[in-house]
Amino acid sequence: IFVSLGIGGSMLFNLTMTLLQIPGDPIAFGFGMTALAASFVFLPMTFAGIVATRLAPKMLGRTPRGTIVIAGLGMFIAFMWLAFAHTNVWSMTLAIFLFGISYTTLLTASVSVIAIEAAHGKGAGTASVYVAIALSMTSIGTAIYSAIMSGFSTPEGMPAPDAFTVGYIVAGSAALVSVLCGVLIKHRKPITQVVSH
Repeated sequence: IFVSLGIGGSMLFNLTMTLLQIPGDPIAFGFGMTALAASFVFLPMTFAGIVATRLAPKMLGRTPRGTIVIAGLGMFIAFMWLAFAHTNVWSMTLAIFLFGISYTTLLTASVSVIAIEAAHGKGAGTASVYVAIALSMTSIGTAIYSAIMSGFSTPEGMPAPDAFTVGYIVAGSAALVSVLCGVLIKHRKPITQVVSH
């Protein structure tokens, strides 16, 4: 799950910020935003996090495994949406909102499962290992982003439009790791307490 969170979060931010700052018509295919203006496209993630903290506890109480699968699929759908509809800022903003709900739900679910499943007194240590995995996956996500930008660039060094399609598809593939975890996880104890992000 933390593989999906680290790689997905890193690639979403890097790909989207780059795309939003690439000059628009007639020079290139981007949106020509400043870094500050581009950052506002991520504001829906804040609201999505608030929505997710309301939804996740209810979902976790009913079906912890299902919550992980649904959140992983939500991240996957958000990335596929971005892969094939990244020519409109409003469409991208809605996909980022969906990503934010999915990401926060997935994080809440995974930390809650750790808190319940870890041996008494070992939850913090177990969680810190998984947070370290997420951080290392963030680095790997950045490396994947850099490789894609280098592999799909013009002779002038500008990223090609296909770089973003490929990048979002790769990030979506990482999100499917969470779906697999949700299917395979052997959840033994009922979740009686939810640890919100």
